[in-house]
Amino acid sequence: MNNNKWFGMVRWCNDDIAGKLEDMGIEASEENIAAVRKNCENNKYFRDTMIEAGWDMIEEAINETLG
Repeated sequence: MNNNKWFGMVRWCNDDIAGKLEDMGIEASEENIAAVRKNCENNKYFRDTMIEAGWDMIEEAINETLG
């Protein structure tokens, strides 16, 4: 998507969960992926944490660029 209004969009998929499970030495079975995904989708702090990290990065960019 090439859009001058939006930037820094994040999307997660089952492959991301599978990769992290494997990194952690946990089987990337369909059941494990579904359980983690359900946990993330039902956890309001998952989205809030991504938003907070974005605000921190914008502030850091302002300080680096203009500060």
